[in-house]
Amino acid sequence: LLEMLVTLVVVSLVAGVLSQALFQLSRVERLLEGGQLSGMADSVRADWIRSAIESLLPGEVGSSERLRGSERELEGLSADVPMLPAPGLAVLHLRLEFDEALGMTQLQLLQTAASQAGDAREPLVLLSWPGREGRFRYLDDTGAWQENWPLPSSPRGAGLPRAILVETGLTAMPFMVAATRASPMGLLTRRQVESL
Repeated sequence: LLEMLVTLVVVSLVAGVLSQALFQLSRVERLLEGGQLSGMADSVRADWIRSAIESLLPGEVGSSERLRGSERELEGLSADVPMLPAPGLAVLHLRLEFDEALGMTQLQLLQTAASQAGDAREPLVLLSWPGREGRFRYLDDTGAWQENWPLPSSPRGAGLPRAILVETGLTAMPFMVAATRASPMGLLTRRQVESL
């Protein structure tokens, strides 16, 4: 009789733990189905994008790694590019692309493969929103927002804008601002970073 009571107590404890686990699992499934976690995923991706932009390096004057940007595209050398197989310096290439079929604008990360051949990979969609809204803007030394970078009138040494603004069509996050390392002190070229 005592063994049976002990067995029943152990079984009831295990059943209680399993029922709590199943309850939590069903709660997570409801959150995922309801899309309540999608806003958190967008926020994490936005932080990722902001970090990559803040880690932009000026690149050498006249090199292909020099920051170039327009309203719909940004390309430059960064120390923190999302989704690379290994950390390190790489070219950050972001593009705003409107998908006619979906009616959505996508903020895409374009990468080249790590192979010697340089095969292009499929662009990774970091954020998307309905409509054609979205653009990059660049803060110059005078405090004015520009639509293209570098400026034709900028001095040869000005490799980075003071900040980069990404305007989106997301209601929860209509824009992201990332301050770059634009102060003259502490800027390193790729060769200087690789020699560390």
